Amino acid sequence: MELFRTAAGVKLNHVPFKGSSEAQTQVFNGEIPIMFDAIPGVLAPIKSGKLKALGIASAKRSQFLPDVPTIAEQGYPGFESVGWIGIAAPARTPEPVLKTLQVAIARALEHPDMKRRMSELAFIPAGDSPAQFSAFIKAENAKWAKAVRESGAKVD
Repeated sequence: MELFRTAAGVKLNHVPFKGSSEAQTQVFNGEIPIMFDAIPGVLAPIKSGKLKALGIASAKRSQFLPDVPTIAEQGYPGFESVGWIGIAAPARTPEPVLKTLQVAIARALEHPDMKRRMSELAFIPAGDSPAQFSAFIKAENAKWAKAVRESGAKVD
C-alpha cells in the first residue's frame, strides 16, 4: 500500500493488522476503505462478491482474475508489487547440490498434480534459475528499501 501511496501521490493512513483476515473484516465492515493483499488471500471473497478487486499489482493481468486491470494499466506505469515465496539453501551449499535441488524442484513444478494444486492455491510458479532468483531478490530489496525510505518509517 505504501508503494502505491507514493506512486499515486495520495494520502493514505497505514493501519497494521495481524493478518489478511483481520484486514478483510475491517473492509467488509466499512471500517477501512481499501487494502492490498496477495491474490490467494482475497480470491474467494472477490469471487463471492464480498470484496471488489480494483487492480492487480503484478506486471501483467492475473490468470485468476483476468478481467481486473493492472495498476500499471490504470495510469501508474511500472508499478509492481507481488508476493512471492522462494526456496533457499545455506550460502556455502556446493554448486552440484544446488543444481540437483534446482532440477528436482523444476521437475516437481512440472508434475500435473503440483500444477493443479498450485492453480488451486492461485500460485504461479516461476521455476527460475538460482541466478535469476538472486537477481530478483536484489531488485526486490532495492525497491522495498526505497519504499521504506520514502514512507518516512523509522525503526525504534
